[in-house]
Amino acid sequence: LEFRRVLFRSQLSLDFDGQDSFSLFQLPKIYAIDKSLLENRYLQLSRVTHPDLVREDLRDDSRLTALSSFVNEAYRVLKDDFLRAEMLLKIHSDGLGVDPNALPSHFLMEMLELQEDIEYYTEDPEKFEKELSQVEADMEIKIASAFQKINNFFSLASEDSPEFSDHVLAIQTNLNTIRYFRRVLASVEKALEEL
Repeated sequence: LEFRRVLFRSQLSLDFDGQDSFSLFQLPKIYAIDKSLLENRYLQLSRVTHPDLVREDLRDDSRLTALSSFVNEAYRVLKDDFLRAEMLLKIHSDGLGVDPNALPSHFLMEMLELQEDIEYYTEDPEKFEKELSQVEADMEIKIASAFQKINNFFSLASEDSPEFSDHVLAIQTNLNTIRYFRRVLASVEKALEEL
């Protein structure tokens, strides 16, 4: 019922200034959100904010267009595990001085060695298709594992906890490793597609 009031209010007043993505969809500011609830609320909001679906007198209102864009962008961020984690990290890390480039020790060396292997494999991708496929599978596993760690650290990240800053740093570190893993995965997928 409360969400319907928000829908009604947003359709009539088009007042959404100051709302964050979580508030817009009336979701708690946690990593492990209910994605089916998010989807349901997105569809409900879309019905009252999409320019083609609203009253004719509101269709040309620039605020409606802005609200529709805000709804779409908020949904895109919240449904994406990586973007949602980045958003929550910004909320939690404010003032902590967390290194935005944090990585595990020796990680860059491992990535450099892996990139050298990939370059070697891609010189003759047909010959090394098995190796490239293995790297692809390994990267998918590492990405899934890093997301699981992020979920675990967010569930532990209570601002009252003495380990709070350590948990936030661990989240940042895992997000950074995912960025690297995704780049490696993209280069391997590209090589495999060219076979």
